[in-house]
Amino acid sequence: SDFVRRTVERMHQRAAGFSEPAVDPYASGEQAMAQRAEGMALELGVDENSLAALQTVPLEHAVQLLNRLAESRQSVRDPSAFIVSAVKDFRAQATGGGFGPPGP
Repeated sequence: SDFVRRTVERMHQRAAGFSEPAVDPYASGEQAMAQRAEGMALELGVDENSLAALQTVPLEHAVQLLNRLAESRQSVRDPSAFIVSAVKDFRAQATGGGFGPPGP
């Protein structure tokens, strides 16, 4: 889709200086985007646990998180902690903040 193409282009523009990850030339647009996102995550120093956490959120959001990390990489000391925290924040927002109903 056009949205996926634009998102991937923005990801490449923001990740200037990163080497191009190997992408299966026969992969669908979304598969290719996922492969690029995984390559970017690994180049940013994200560990396997954080990569697994990224895979639990929608691909478009995972790409946005990686772009935020790439933009902040000079000030982020622990890329994996950054990703885990961002994924937790996303889940909390997606479930309404995780707060129960108001008390009596």
